Formats: sequence, structure tokens, C-alpha cells
Amino acid sequence: MSGGGATQAFDWFSIRSWAGSQDRAFEELCFQLRDAAQPGWRTVKTAAPDGGVEWYEKTTDGRCHGHQVKFVHDVHRLLPLAGESVAAVGRNREVRNVIRLTFWVPFDLPDPAHKVKGKPVRGARQRWNEEVAKWKRELPGVADIDIDLIDGGHLLERLLEPGNEGRQWFFFQQRAMGLEWLAERQRVAEDIAHDRYTPQRHVALPIASVIDGCALSSMFRARLEACAQDLVDAMPGVPSLARSLPAGLNEAGRAPFNELYAQMSDRVAKATEGAIELLSVAREAGPGWMPASDMADAAAQVARLLSKAQEAGRQMQDVCNEAAHSSTPEENEAGSRGWSREDTSSVSGARRRAEKLRTFCLSDAARAAEAGRWVLLGEAGQGKTHLLVDATRRALEQGRPSLTVFAEQLSAVNPLTQIAQQLGLGALPHEVLLQAMDAAGAASDARFTLFRARNTILVRCPGWT
Repeated sequence: MSGGGATQAFDWFSIRSWAGSQDRAFEELCFQLRDAAQPGWRTVKTAAPDGGVEWYEKTTDGRCHGHQVKFVHDVHRLLPLAGESVAAVGRNREVRNVIRLTFWVPFDLPDPAHKVKGKPVRGARQRWNEEVAKWKRELPGVADIDIDLIDGGHLLERLLEPGNEGRQWFFFQQRAMGLEWLAERQRVAEDIAHDRYTPQRHVALPIASVIDGCALSSMFRARLEACAQDLVDAMPGVPSLARSLPAGLNEAGRAPFNELYAQMSDRVAKATEGAIELLSVAREAGPGWMPASDMADAAAQVARLLSKAQEAGRQMQDVCNEAAHSSTPEENEAGSRGWSREDTSSVSGARRRAEKLRTFCLSDAARAAEAGRWVLLGEAGQGKTHLLVDATRRALEQGRPSLTVFAEQLSAVNPLTQIAQQLGLGALPHEVLLQAMDAAGAASDARFTLFRARNTILVRCPGWT
């Protein structure tokens, strides 16, 4: 792919700094401009060490399409860095089976057709293609990986698509929406709230967890992952049939016992698969994706499977008890201990943890996380203003973008445009303001929360336009 000279009039290197780095800002912009994952696929951001990719889409069969961003000026700087990433991807294929790797860069790769002194000019595109071929020949695990590149021209086409006006504004036209800028607005909000916000008298309330959920804060996601991890850790290991078969059981009793064992072990195995999948989903939940309802349904299915396994275990336990009464001491000494009450209890413990995860996923906090919005109603003087101003303060302290505005300063017509004007952003169209908030939230790996207070508190997160 090549965008030709499309980027000559656009300066990618004027991008704002984010998290102390222009590189970080460009990586985030590319991530936000990615294509939507296909149905059933999952998009996962990596952390250092990243195994050669910034993010990847995981297909339904476990294969991955990886993406790597390089914020460099030309192909000369790109090639050695890209080679290191390709090598890392090849080494890591047993863990993450990347079959396609796409690089994102802020410059074009020209492919000249003219000659100099009778010889064809070796352009940047040719150098890239030659290096890709070399990587496929020489680097372990790379031969069958499809390596592609999105250059500055194609990246600019994506940025200029309708719906990205807010991203253009956020990344290139303004330095607003950063944490320092938001902290200044928070001080203004505290002054406006005056005696309605008294941090020295603050008392933590359970309702604060709903705000954390709506924002998909790191604290909320940690709680979700901990519940899913507890379920996986509690899943019982199924002993072998030989170990479960009680001593002294006659031939007539073995067939029904074997059937009970098969039912129990099959249900535990399916429940374990479901628990592992729930943990995977919990770890991948992020600002744009929190399927709380689906997770609740999946946890309920795990609990049902374990309940059926528990019932089969109780019946196996009864058979073992009867066999123990009819067997001789010598048979008991020589045989296995059979299926015990402790075995059934371990299945029951896992079921309780599945039900706990389901309850969490049905909580107000999880429902707010999935919806991305929350409305709180109440009469004046009940502490709503204190709640939201303190929630904004806590969010900023945790590195999450958040903003409080007051409805008494707004009219019913174009309130978001009025908010932009009050914030010193000019007559910014409300679509651009919301898109810029979403960009800031995504860059912080959190949702941008906008609190609007009067007698009704509105909490706005990505996707609500």
C-alpha cells in the first residue's frame, strides 16, 4: 500500500505528547483508527514486553492478526526496528500464533519508476519488500506470516473519514483534555460547588462503586478479574475412574457408577472451559467493551454444570458408602478410597464462586459498565454534587480523564456546545467534543466520564452521542 504524496501537507510529527511521549500518542492514534474486529474476534492491547505487537485481533480459532506501530521519519530508521519486532513475533508464536503482522508508520514509501544513469532507482517501497522477503527467509517462525504496512497516506485517509473530527482536534489541534488541563477544571468545579463539596467530611459510599463501573476504572476491572480468577482457581480436578471406583463394588454396581462418573467428569470439564473463557473475557474488558450480561449468562451456565456435577457426585458418594459397608477390611485396605464428601464439596465450592461472579456481573456497577452511562435522581441537598465532584477528583488521581459541569450554567439548547465554550474551547460542535473525550479516554485506557449535575446526575461515557 502507498498513499503517494498524500501526507506531504500533513505533519504527523506535530502530534501532541501523551503520557510524556509523542510515540505513545501516535501509537494510541493508530489503535483508535484500526478497523473494527470481525464478529467473534477480540482485540487485545499488549503490555511490555509486547512480543512484537502493540495489539492484536484474536480469531475464533485462536490465530492472531498483530499490529506494530513505529513512529519514525523514514524507511532507513524503520527497517532495523521492524526487523526486531518481526523476530520477536516469530519467537513468540507458540504463545501467540500471529499469522498476519501489519506495521503502521507516519510516512509514505515511494516506489519511483525513473532511472538514474540508466539504472532503476531503488526506492523505499522496494527496500521494504526486499527486507520482508529476507525476514521470511532467515527469521525462525516467520516464513508463513503475512507482513503488511499501512503508510502515512492510508493513515491520513482513515483520520479524515467522517466521525474522526474529534480525534483530529484532540491529537493535532488542541492540548486540552490532558490530566493537567482537567485538574485545572476540577479546581474550578470545586469553587463552583463551594459548600456542596466538603472533602474533609467525605465518607465512602457503596454507590461510588457504580461510578467506578461506569468509568470501567482499573479498580472495577481488578475486582472483575479477581472474581473470575477465583472461579478458575476453585475448579476441581477430577480424579481418575480407577481412583474413584470404591473398593468392594460388585460388577452389577460398576456400570451405573461408571455412568455417574462420566456425567460428573464431563460437566466439570465443560464448566472448567467456561471458567477459563470467563477469565479471558474479564482480562480483555476495556473502555469500549464490557459484556456484563453475556458474562452473567456464561457464569450461570458454569454454575448449572457444576450443580449437575455436584448431584452426580452425591450419588457416587452414596454408592461408595454402600460399597464400604459390604466390603471386607482387606478389600477396603487394598482398594481406592472412592468418591468422598470432600470431592463433592470441592465441586460445590466452585459452584458458589460461579454464582458470585454472576452476581457481580448483574450488579449496578457492572450494568453501568456495560451501558456506559448512568442516571442518578434525587432531591436537592442529598449530597449528589459532593458525590460527583469527589468522583472526578478520584478519577484524576487515578489517571482517568473526568470532568464536572453544572446544569444551572447551561440552557436546554446545545448544552454540549455550551460546555465547550465554558471550558474555553470555543464553539466546538458537540460531536467533535464527544469524539475528543472518547479519544482522551481511550488514550488513558479508561472511559472519559462527564458529570452533569443538577437534581439529576448524568454520567456520560464513550458511545453516547
